Amino acid sequence: MVLCALFLFLAAGDVSALRQEIPKPAENEVKLAFFSGTVTEFSETKLTVLREVMDRDPEERTFVINAETKIEGTLKSKVRVTVGYAEEEQAHVAVRIIVRAETK
Repeated sequence: MVLCALFLFLAAGDVSALRQEIPKPAENEVKLAFFSGTVTEFSETKLTVLREVMDRDPEERTFVINAETKIEGTLKSKVRVTVGYAEEEQAHVAVRIIVRAETK
């Protein structure tokens, strides 16, 4: 009986320390969109990617590459990539480019 009373006392206590606050995104943090496909053309300042999905028309997008763009892997023609980008001034600016491993 005393054990039950002790349990209820502890359970009714302040549990706010157990709750974790969910961090809110910073107001100036840019939300990225993603686009995956095959590189058809690239240079130091731009990247063009073609996405082909069954039962859909092929879609091609060109992304601006700048000094802040992070590229993971070796960028070359005909490799598969995923591009995390932000839309700025009516252009798709690549924030992150991930080159997918080639299957052998």
